[in-house]
Amino acid sequence: MKKPACPVRAFCIRASLLVGVVVMAGVARLAAQTPAIETGKARQYFAEAKALSERDNGGLWKVPLCGPLLFVDYGTRYAIANQVDVEGTLKPLDGVYVGTAPPELGVANTATKWAGVEWTMVMWPLPQYKQPRMRLMLHECFHRVQAGIGLKPADAQNGHLDSLEGRIWLQIEWRALEHAFWQQGEERKRDVADALYFRNCWRARMECKFLPRRTKRKRCGARNATTPAKS
Repeated sequence: MKKPACPVRAFCIRASLLVGVVVMAGVARLAAQTPAIETGKARQYFAEAKALSERDNGGLWKVPLCGPLLFVDYGTRYAIANQVDVEGTLKPLDGVYVGTAPPELGVANTATKWAGVEWTMVMWPLPQYKQPRMRLMLHECFHRVQAGIGLKPADAQNGHLDSLEGRIWLQIEWRALEHAFWQQGEERKRDVADALYFRNCWRARMECKFLPRRTKRKRCGARNATTPAKS
């Protein structure tokens, strides 16, 4: 014969289930109230970008790189900026400006115009380690000033990167440039010359394969695409 359930044990089970539900609800409510971007980290990253830009002092591109900087969380569209926008969409909070990016604003690592300001937008979260984080921020800062310094990008054909040969040639060029970065004097010059030679080689081999037909007739003509250009 089955023993009757102990009322005390049944009460304890129900109470523990109820406590679990309450705790889970509290955690969910706390998560919903916690911003997707930590304000303190955002302030730190803004300061890092500003410090590096000030150290460069326009030496590389003749203009300050750091300007309006916007971090956006892709999932929640929560946004934090280092300055106020023209339309007053962002509100001040602990030394930064916060708000929500509208649905029509594409979230990406890019330069974009929103709320009356030309922003450098960087997707949150940023890299954990400082060096890759700085590279990402300053790279996107360059794109914000790119058109203003006369380097407006044109649509490019990158079909060669879909081929194994094209990727190998590009990697060889990058390796030479990386080696040059760590050298000095004549050895650095030789490494840079090697990189330029590799670039001329892969361009001569690749451009007549992947350029649009009209451009190909103008630039390639009857040239043998396998003959490297002189460096």
